[in-house]
Amino acid sequence: MATFFKTPFNISSESYFIEAKVSKVGSSSSNIICCVDVSGSMSGSPIRNVCQVLRDIYKRTQIDYSLFTYNTSADTTKTIKSIENYDLNAGGGTSFSSIFTAVQNHLVRNQKSTTFIFMTDGDDTDSQERLKKSIQMLKLTLSGLPKTMTVTFHVIGFGNVNNYFLEQVRTFGNKDGLFRYSTESAELQNNFNDMFEYAMSAREFTLVLNGKSYTSNSNEETVAFLIDDNQIDESITNEIILKSPEGETKMVLDKLENPRPIHIVRALN
Repeated sequence: MATFFKTPFNISSESYFIEAKVSKVGSSSSNIICCVDVSGSMSGSPIRNVCQVLRDIYKRTQIDYSLFTYNTSADTTKTIKSIENYDLNAGGGTSFSSIFTAVQNHLVRNQKSTTFIFMTDGDDTDSQERLKKSIQMLKLTLSGLPKTMTVTFHVIGFGNVNNYFLEQVRTFGNKDGLFRYSTESAELQNNFNDMFEYAMSAREFTLVLNGKSYTSNSNEETVAFLIDDNQIDESITNEIILKSPEGETKMVLDKLENPRPIHIVRALN
């Protein structure tokens, strides 16, 4: 169900407020995977701080998110609850190809919208050829996923990292992620927590009306759009397409007669 009304105010031309009912999805459905560097240079306070923030996230959300760790190889068997009572061991080199291959395999087996929080504190110790091949295979897999599936890579760099490379990693998905750099282990903890909060926040919706697309975020049972560059012909039955991480839906757009003050307030916000 979707409704619209012409607002009593204009932005640059006639403005419409469109509100659509959507299914509310709890945080438990948020598919977030933490990819944590556990190479030797992470030993000490850096790995302790990362583990502490993961424990805090589990305590706060009670959601057992997947935890991929990697050094010279990748381990995809852990969850954030599994480190509730101990810190991860840090040792070995840094193989980006191992974690990219693990991510690729996960996406092949689990074709649903996923956010990866990718954290590293150093440069790759693999051969450039192996790294290049793993990136090519990951991108090939991403290109073959359903268009309704959103994959995002948020990236956290710490210490001696290649910022240019990490900026590229955040664009691997079909939706660009964020990149944050930390110079101290305490800052690393804050950035990891902030990135997770961002990843857990509202779902993104896209409305298509008369061939034009509009984007809005919501974590409620409705999603709203304020548009000022389109026309709605009230003499015919209008349809919209609403896209979300869960899929795509066609909806009839009904005119809301006599909008109440609360509707106007929502349009203003």
